[in-house]
Amino acid sequence: MSHVLVKFCGLTRVEDIESAHSLGVQWIGLVCVPRSKRFVDVQRAKILLRHIVKPACSVGLFQNQSADEIAAVLQHANFDLLQFHGAESAAFCAQFGKPYLKAIPMLDEPDLALEWKTYASAACLLLDAHSLQGSQHLGGTGKAFAWDAVKQFGDLPSAPALMLAGGLTPANVASAILQLHPAAVDVSSGIESEPGIKSAEKMRAFIESVHAADHNLRQPSVTEAR
Repeated sequence: MSHVLVKFCGLTRVEDIESAHSLGVQWIGLVCVPRSKRFVDVQRAKILLRHIVKPACSVGLFQNQSADEIAAVLQHANFDLLQFHGAESAAFCAQFGKPYLKAIPMLDEPDLALEWKTYASAACLLLDAHSLQGSQHLGGTGKAFAWDAVKQFGDLPSAPALMLAGGLTPANVASAILQLHPAAVDVSSGIESEPGIKSAEKMRAFIESVHAADHNLRQPSVTEAR
């Protein structure tokens, strides 16, 4: 079993949730943002949530929606965690009484140390290749950000829990894990045949790559083995 946790996001079909379960995925995300290509409405979310069972956790993704809009969704869709992908404040994210993930728009070149202090109440910071400006608001574009930007976290007194997202695929996720040692990785377009439709083969290949990288991380170095 991998020590690096995995989140599959943007699921819209029961069969994809079942595939994720069979692969041991820890977090399964549903997108509740109407303009997203992977949007699921409340009625669809209720159906999908019935198929997300422990130990996996359900995640509801929102972006710049009002507290009333989010509360209305949560009345019918009881997500385990919430994910905020916009300019929401820490107080806004925390008001719903659920653990939350806060996406950081890496294309805007944020001050990561400041973001960590600002969102200290977050369960995890999700570093994604999106921007709060222009046309790349929501992510899911299949593009990665410059991973070197994450290394500044090593200078903090207490490194935050990081989830790496943005352009991850079965082909590059192992390299990302070996370079950055994230607590978790998040994938959407990298395991799809089309937006919202996941590929069982790509899902399996992604998990295999995560496990392989995690295994390599836990191997003792030549010096340690002596």
